[in-house]
Order: sequence, then C-alpha cells, then structure tokens
Amino acid sequence: MKDKQENRIPTAYLIGTGMGGPEQLTGFAARCLRQADAVAGAKRILKSVENFLEGKLVLTGYEAEKIGKWLEEQKKKVGTAAVVFSGDTGFYSGAGKVKEYLEKSGWKVVLIPGISSISYFSARLGIPWQDAKIISLHGREGNYLEAVRENSRCFFLLGEHPDAEELCGELLKNGLGECRISFGSCLSYEEEQILSGTAKELLDGGTESFQALGKLVCCFVENPFPGKAHGFLAEGFSLRDESFIRGNVPMTKEEIRTLSLAKLRLHPGACLYDIGSGTGSVAIAAGRILKDEESRIFAVEKNPEGLELIEKNRRKLIPHKKGFTIVPGTAPEALSALPAPTHGFIGGSGGKLFSILEVLLKKNQEARIVITAITLETLSECLKAMKHWEFARTEIIQAGITQTVEAGPYHMQKAGNPVYIVTLEGGGGQKEEEENAL
Repeated sequence: MKDKQENRIPTAYLIGTGMGGPEQLTGFAARCLRQADAVAGAKRILKSVENFLEGKLVLTGYEAEKIGKWLEEQKKKVGTAAVVFSGDTGFYSGAGKVKEYLEKSGWKVVLIPGISSISYFSARLGIPWQDAKIISLHGREGNYLEAVRENSRCFFLLGEHPDAEELCGELLKNGLGECRISFGSCLSYEEEQILSGTAKELLDGGTESFQALGKLVCCFVENPFPGKAHGFLAEGFSLRDESFIRGNVPMTKEEIRTLSLAKLRLHPGACLYDIGSGTGSVAIAAGRILKDEESRIFAVEKNPEGLELIEKNRRKLIPHKKGFTIVPGTAPEALSALPAPTHGFIGGSGGKLFSILEVLLKKNQEARIVITAITLETLSECLKAMKHWEFARTEIIQAGITQTVEAGPYHMQKAGNPVYIVTLEGGGGQKEEEENAL
C-alpha cells in the first residue's frame, strides 16, 4: 500500500475561474475544486472561491515558482491540487508558467478553461468577437493604432500606458475619432463599470468618468471604416510617393519600391538592412509589412539630411513600429555591429557594392539580397558578384516605368529611367578562380 502511495502521480488542476464569484465557475471546475486537497492562487481569486476552501491546504500567491515549490512540499500529503486563475487559462493567463513548472516536477497537469474577459465583455455589449484583433497592452507594448486602423473590431487589455483616457486621445489625434469605444472594468462584480461612446464624446465627458473605471480595464474599439489610415486611404504596403516627406535626397520610387519589396519576400522574424536608405521609403514600407515584434529593420544612411527625413517619415507613417533602427554611417563599415541579416536591400552603394555584399554574406550566407541599379557600372558589379559567389538563386529584371501625364487637352507618355532589379540568394561560398580551375 505504501509503494502505491509513493508511486502515484499527483494531479494539479489549473482552473480558470471566470470573471469573479462562484457563479462564474463551470460545473467541472467546481467539482475539481471540491476534490482538491490543496489550493493555491492570488488573494482576489481565492476570495471568489472561498466556499470551496474549507479543510484544505491553502497558499496565497501567484508566482509560478512559489506555487510549484509549495506544491512540491505538499506532494506526499495530497493526491490532487488546484491552482486558480482569473478568466480563462488560455487567455493571457499565468497558467502557462505554472503548467511548465509542475510538469517538470512530475505532476500530471489538467487545464480547465473559464469565462475569459473578451467573451464576457462582448456578451455584455451584445456583439460578436470572432473577428476581433486581440492585443494585451497590460504590461506589454503593441501597435494599437495600426490595429484599429486595419480592423473592424479590436479588443484590448489595458494597463497604465495607454490608459482609457490616453487611448481616446490618441485615437482622436490620429484621425480615428469616428470609432466607437467601450471600456469595461470590474466585470461581473457589483461595482462593474461600462463606458461607451466615440473618442470625442468620452473625452468631452471629462476625466472623472475615466477615473471611475479603475486600473484593470478591457476595451472594444469598433472601426466603421477599417483600412482608413491617418493622412492616406488604404494605400497598400509600399505606400504612395506623396505619403513621404521629401527633400533633396534620392528616393526609390513607388513602382520600383513595390517590385523590390515583392522580390525581398519578407517574412515574420526577418532582419532587413536597407542600405543607402535615402528618405527611408523601403525601410518604412517594410515596417508596414513586418507587423510582428520580433522583426528588425535597419535603415543605413550617411547623408545627414537623409537621416533626418527617415526619422520624420518614421514618425509620420509607422510611429509605433518596434525594432526599427536608423543607422548613421557609410556601408559596409556601418554594418559591422548589426545582427546577421535575413534580407538586404541595396538602393545606394556609393561604389562599394562588392565589399557590402562581402559583409552581408559573411554575416549570413543565406541572406536574400535585392539590389536596384540604374547605371551600367552598378549592373556590372552585380554580374561580377554573381561570378564570384556560388548563389543558389539569381535573377535580373529590368523595369521601365512609363506614366501617362496631361499636356493641355492631351495625354502623353513620360518614361522614367530603366532600373535593373537584381536578386541574389544563398551565397554558399566563393567560386574557384577560373585560372585555378585550368
């Protein structure tokens, strides 16, 4: 009998308790709580299930390590344990860390879902949430303005920044004042608060209404015109040339920019060098493609005016993009301290194309590199590079863009300079010199 007791595998139920109070528990969650010999959880959550705690070992705490160590100490005394969490165990919950800790310690872990804040709040508002963009800003950062612009419905968990009042102010300032916003706090409790209206309506109501919400706030933002961005209307990932602040610095034009970005084939987690960034048009357009927080973009530019324009355009067009860095200096020297690239765009090489490629391929032989060349000299350097390195894939296309312009009552064609777009990928190593092969 003793051997069976020592060899048994203890079970831990990780229980989502819903928004608060025993009436939020599912029947299965209530049954597991009754069966548990030990219960752990944050003070507020334990209070909501206090009717189930009589005669049980109880720990007040929410840190995974603290709970795990305590349960290890009780392992020989208990057959089952429960750890309680607010909301749902799969929705921005601490259950994940506790699960990982306990499984490493040999516990059998069973996750029991609860009513999440998004499902409760959407039901209170009478709206569906299956199409909502879901972002937590509670202790995290996220590009909430872009999310609101591009989606008909967004759900946010708010923290200190932005709080409810700040969110309304940012939406109004960025041309999103027509969006309807609903804030909710203390959901399911007697002191539950729900505040709804447009950003302007809520701001006109004064600070007191926001202060009544408290700190833990959920938010639904409904955008009647998704895709409408501040200052331009659904212009696509590469943007129009008119969207950029211009100066006396060269810029990769819209059509060539679009083709180049298509050839780059950017993906989440990418690390892009935009070398000879100019006004930053390619780097900034890439920032609209790479929406994940892991991606990195480095806009490399030597011209002081260009550096200033890149920053102005960044603030205007992708103000909340993370992982965007402006690098002053001349390539290849300016690249030395940067992380290994997955992609490189070379719009201006200053006559150092070969040495720039050498640095890129040394950092990552599998990098995908796109080069735009107007002069035959630059194209010649590209051909030299293709002979020098064993690229797995190479491509050269020529793009000649001709626009129709008005000339009085007539329309005529205005041709731009032809541009070569060169794609290189998979530089497996240097080719043997021809004379060595003879």
